[in-house]
Amino acid sequence: MEAPAISVVVPAYRADATLSGCLDSVLSQRVDFVYEVIVVASADTPEGLPALAPDERLRVIERVPRVGCGPARAIGIEAARAELIAWIDADALAAPGWLSHLFAASEGRYCAAGAVTNGTPGSPWGTVQYLCEFLNFHPRRPARSAWQGVGCNLLVPRPLWDAAGPLPRGVSGEEADTWFTSGLAAKGLLRFAPGAQVSHLNRTRAKEVLGHLYRMGRYTNELAATHGHRYGVLASSPWLVPVAVVGRFLACYVRLAVWSPRELARAVPLAPLVALGLVAWGAGSARQGLARWGLSARRRAPASH
Repeated sequence: MEAPAISVVVPAYRADATLSGCLDSVLSQRVDFVYEVIVVASADTPEGLPALAPDERLRVIERVPRVGCGPARAIGIEAARAELIAWIDADALAAPGWLSHLFAASEGRYCAAGAVTNGTPGSPWGTVQYLCEFLNFHPRRPARSAWQGVGCNLLVPRPLWDAAGPLPRGVSGEEADTWFTSGLAAKGLLRFAPGAQVSHLNRTRAKEVLGHLYRMGRYTNELAATHGHRYGVLASSPWLVPVAVVGRFLACYVRLAVWSPRELARAVPLAPLVALGLVAWGAGSARQGLARWGLSARRRAPASH
C-alpha cells in the first residue's frame, strides 16, 4: 500500500460489542486519498484480545495487560506512517464523510475537532450521558465558539502532537483530551468541523452512566489542579461545585433550545435525570477537591510533640 495521507488510531479495550461496527464505518469512508487504520487493542489476558477480519489498510497492535486510552493513542501515533493522525474510539461510528471533513478542516496544519451525535437516542440514560458529556460537540454548535475537542473525533497533524503532546499522565482520556485541545485552541490552532460526525454509543444503564460521570468529575478536578482547566476554580474552592452543577444544567438546556429545538423537546422530560447526572459529576469533583484540600491542610499543620 502506498504511503497514507492519514493514519486513523482506534484504542480498544473490552470493546467486543462495538469495535466491529466502528471499524466497518472507518474502513468504508468515501475519500480520494489513501489512509490506514491502527487498532491498539489491549486486554487483561491474551484470550481477551479481539479477532478482527483482515484488511490491507488495517494494522493491529496488541497489548497485555490493559493500556489506558491516552497511552493507547500515543502507541498508535508512534506507529502511524502518516503526518496527519485521526482519532476515533471503539464505541463510536463514523459518518460516511467523516474523514474527508476532518482532512479539509485541518488544511494539514490545524487540529480539527469533529462533531458528536447521540448514538443511543432511544435510551434515557444513554441520552443523559450524551447531554452531560458530549453536547459541547453538537453539529450545530457555532464553529467559532468551540474551545475544545474530544478524543473520539479528532485529527492532529504530527508537528502539533510533537509540540503539544503527549497527554498528561494520571488523568483520564476524556479530560486529557480537553487539556490538549484547549491549549491548541488558545493558540488559534483548533478548527471545529461540524460535518465530520461520529455517533457515540453511550452507556445505557443508570449505574454505569452515573459512575462514569462521577469519575469524570474527579478527573476534571484533578486536571484543574495539576494542569489548568476551564473549571480551575473548583480545584481550590470545591464548595463552589454546586454553582458549577447548576450552571452546566442551565447551559445544557439553553444550548439545546438554540441549537436543536427538536432535541430540546425530547430532553425536557429527562431533566431530572440530567440533573442527577450532573450532581454525580459534581460529587466526584467535590470529593477530589476536598481530599486534596484536606491533604494540603494536614501537610501545613504543625507537628505535635
